[in-house]
Amino acid sequence: EVTYDFKQFALKIMLPLGAVCLMVMANSFSSALLIALVSFLLLFFMNVGWKNLGLTIAIVVAAIGLMFGIYHAFFAGRPEAQKTSVGKLFNRFGTAEGRIVDFVNDIRGVEEVQATEMTELEKQVMLDEKRQSDNAKVAISEGGLFGKGPGKSTQRYSLSMAFSDFIYAFIIEEYGLLLGGIGVLALYLIFLFRCIRLCRRCNTTFSGALIVGLSFLIVCQALLHILVNVRLIPITGHTLPMISHGGTAYIMLSGAVGMILSVNKQLDRQDRIKALEQQQQEEQRQEEQTDEQS
Repeated sequence: EVTYDFKQFALKIMLPLGAVCLMVMANSFSSALLIALVSFLLLFFMNVGWKNLGLTIAIVVAAIGLMFGIYHAFFAGRPEAQKTSVGKLFNRFGTAEGRIVDFVNDIRGVEEVQATEMTELEKQVMLDEKRQSDNAKVAISEGGLFGKGPGKSTQRYSLSMAFSDFIYAFIIEEYGLLLGGIGVLALYLIFLFRCIRLCRRCNTTFSGALIVGLSFLIVCQALLHILVNVRLIPITGHTLPMISHGGTAYIMLSGAVGMILSVNKQLDRQDRIKALEQQQQEEQRQEEQTDEQS
């Protein structure tokens, strides 16, 4: 278990992590939250003290509330202010808030996007995303339990992001909830559980943290994508790892899986060496017993 007091924990872990999240937040608010979530799960799994984790959650919630307060006080509805060096940090706050408002309005049955502080372009983007989300719900509904069959989707022609942001809905429409929906989710959960088992075999903290961190990154992104497609959380724009269309994403995720496989290969090699050493020791012990009897 990590024995840092909170001051050491904040300086050595939370400060660098917070700086990374701030830099990512300027271009993607949801990606910054994903990094924070994966980091929290990693710290939890690596047995960081509950006191440190509790204080971290409180500080993160307070910081997000403070940043939204600063955004509304100085930058909301002021495009010229958002072009400054400090204002660029809040570029995605309007989009994130609009998505949350749209999600709440959808739950309440309100049809309009009620985000008065958004620009006309941002409002149009919100309306396009709502239309895509509605088409995704239609695709899931039409897919049913068993689906329409491969290549028989109809919503893919109206679902503009069917190949990336809403591919899970498209899979359910063609393959059904049982094979496509539950099957895809089960594959990610199996991958996570196997990575956790692999982590338990690791004999160093770094290799264990590497396995857990990469597996949480892949699975958490997949779960966010699935929850968005079934409309349980606001739209985030995250793709389905290793399934959605993409070039850079494939390269990065393939690299992550490659590192996991590399650790697994090294552990298998260590297990074989250990088994061979035990076998040699057993043979040597038997020879010594034979010599003593003779």
